[in-house]
Amino acid sequence: MIPLIEPSVSLQAATNHLEQSAAVLCSLVSHPWQDLTLSEHSAADLRFDGLMLCWIEDGNAVVRGQNKRLLVLEPGDLFVAGDFLQGGSDLQLSWDGPLRLRVLYDKDWQLMCSADPRLPAAYNQWQQRTRLFLLSLLAQHVTPTPSPHTGFRRFHQGETIINEGEAAEFVYTLLEGRAEVFAADVKVGDIGTDEIFGAMAALAGTPRSATVKAATDCQVMMVARDEFYLLVNSHPQLFINLLRDMARVIVSLNEKVVSLKGR
Repeated sequence: MIPLIEPSVSLQAATNHLEQSAAVLCSLVSHPWQDLTLSEHSAADLRFDGLMLCWIEDGNAVVRGQNKRLLVLEPGDLFVAGDFLQGGSDLQLSWDGPLRLRVLYDKDWQLMCSADPRLPAAYNQWQQRTRLFLLSLLAQHVTPTPSPHTGFRRFHQGETIINEGEAAEFVYTLLEGRAEVFAADVKVGDIGTDEIFGAMAALAGTPRSATVKAATDCQVMMVARDEFYLLVNSHPQLFINLLRDMARVIVSLNEKVVSLKGR
């Protein structure tokens, strides 16, 4: 997997994080993969039903968003066919020459998920991390001069990520580690791996309602507010999926606040 933006230590760490999730997912697959060779040059031209998960055995493919090259997929990388085959997809996948795949079909996938509950959990984690990773790459392409802070950043244990009362200039995703949420110096919750935070204040244009501190060393993805707006407008399908994830986080945090008030 080769991200097509300027390399950095944080970007490499995020890439490794995503590849580890893919490895965990593949380790849980019990059904034999089937071979499939594609000669077409664009996934939009494909016509077949029931394809679920694809693992590249030979050849390279390029992921594009808004006709901009975001990522090169190499042998050993995974992708979900539906991300590129469904109507209105925000992403395009293309390749030069034959692309040899090992694939899983939906009927086999459903059988495996029924037999092993770890599989859908591993898939959901990998898929969410993939979406977030692509969104970060998109954020650095949607404007001619993206914010220098957009991308990946590491916060050390005890370091403040967000200050209560400050302007909401970024939307964050915790890729690795654990963070704590404080309101008026009282701890009101925790943020775990893959959780999105800071989006509501950024969307509403209101000051931060809480402070977030790194409870451990944390790897964070940051997207500037203006670039976040552009991404919402230009890539709605990706954000529909992410907003569902955000809603689950908000419900969980509200439950924690209610629990604290009842003590």
